[in-house]
Amino acid sequence: MKAAIQILVLGVRFALTPAVAAAPLPLPDYSGVWTIDRELSDDPSQALKEWRDSSSPPSSSGGSHGHGRGHGHGGGGGGSAGDDAQAQSADPRGFAALDTLTIRHSEPEITIVDATGRERRLTTDGKKIEEEHSHGGTTKVSAAWTEEGRLQIVSVPEHGPKWTETFAIAADRSQLIVTTKIERSHGTPLTIRRVYDSPTSTRPAAPPDPAPPASEPDDDSVSARR
Repeated sequence: MKAAIQILVLGVRFALTPAVAAAPLPLPDYSGVWTIDRELSDDPSQALKEWRDSSSPPSSSGGSHGHGRGHGHGGGGGGSAGDDAQAQSADPRGFAALDTLTIRHSEPEITIVDATGRERRLTTDGKKIEEEHSHGGTTKVSAAWTEEGRLQIVSVPEHGPKWTETFAIAADRSQLIVTTKIERSHGTPLTIRRVYDSPTSTRPAAPPDPAPPASEPDDDSVSARR
């Protein structure tokens, strides 16, 4: 009986003990020089071409305006011209500059430099910064961590589609995966996946070709040696 009471008391104490919060997962460090792996990455030129084609309004004849992509914003093109401008603002040359990324990461600060030397300095606390463009207009950029522990950079320009870049790194730091989602005002968004190799990573070497089997000596050669 006494033992049963002790077990009951221990059970009550355990139930009343506050749960220990799980320790947060360590945030990844993206520092390094990362080079695009074309074999594992999507082709941005082809993806952008298909996306732009899907944004073009269907052709019409006879002066009819009833088959456009209008949404009640007036006659004529029905808003399709704005969609075309947004689609055209995604330039494949911009992706070419991303073939090499040099990243300096000291939480909460991160600096990303592309192959042309363009530098982005951000903090991972979600604070928005405003970037000015030489051709006019600005873009609001912010960086923050997702619940899965990945870095997400969101760029919202005054004119053009919204860009969301999600960074994920392999546990052994051999690869960096950047998934870019481009969203225009309406329609299907475009997703482009880029895979980068670390300069210190090495791919497993292909197994060597099997050696040909040794040929058996024929009877004549054996007799000659004798």
